[in-house]
Amino acid sequence: MSTPVLDLHGIPEYLRNLSTLVFAWIAPDGTIIDANRGFLLQAGLDTPPPEAWNARDLFVNPAFSHLTGTISSAHGSIIYQGILNIGDHNAVAVHSVHGTVYRLPDRLLIVGEPDILALEHLNAMVLSLNDEMAEMHRNLVRNNNELKRNEARIRELMLTDPLTGLANRRRLNESLAQGIGRCQRHDRPMSVLMADIDHFKKVNDTYGHDVGDEVIRMMANCLRDGIRANDLAARFGGRNLSCYWRNAHWMTLYIWQSACARTFRIRFCLP
Repeated sequence: MSTPVLDLHGIPEYLRNLSTLVFAWIAPDGTIIDANRGFLLQAGLDTPPPEAWNARDLFVNPAFSHLTGTISSAHGSIIYQGILNIGDHNAVAVHSVHGTVYRLPDRLLIVGEPDILALEHLNAMVLSLNDEMAEMHRNLVRNNNELKRNEARIRELMLTDPLTGLANRRRLNESLAQGIGRCQRHDRPMSVLMADIDHFKKVNDTYGHDVGDEVIRMMANCLRDGIRANDLAARFGGRNLSCYWRNAHWMTLYIWQSACARTFRIRFCLP
């Protein structure tokens, strides 16, 4: 089998499409005479540009001027051997090549291969950055969920009476407005109970405000225990409480409040 002969006037076909080998002919003034796919990839190109292009801006370290300044008079001699840092034509990235630069009569020959260690290091950095971004995304999701929970908790506190745990006046007003809208749209009944504790001032004056607060809490518990899951019990001020029943006739609520009042008298009896 014959050995391929190096063509001094171009890139041999068996080298032209190789991406794992960097091969280029370059004139002393930096004009790139010919280059294979491996060199094009290092320069950030898929195909050679239509116009003449120059290597002076591609060689980062060593600079191209350093290579031409060390040209030996002996044709075919090695003028540089080691790492060639080649930047792409957009000045976005720099690639490392293990290469050798030869001096020929009217040109330089660049032969090398991409720095695998550098590529592996770059891949490791990319994987590490991907892991960091994934963790940042998970943290962001957790923080957003926590924020939503906190917002829901704050809204719940804003709509809750702190003494009884019932809905406050603001929530009652919102629920009544929504309920009236549903009644008008679907022609369904709704009932509202307004409750007041008799002689409450006397309780406060005689037994103190702590006992008065306990009376309000016990009344609130009576209302809370008696309503359905979709109904609403609220304290809208002082000793005034309320129940809002969806889809309930007033007679149903009247019967329920009578039973609730009896339960309250049994649970709380002052001497």
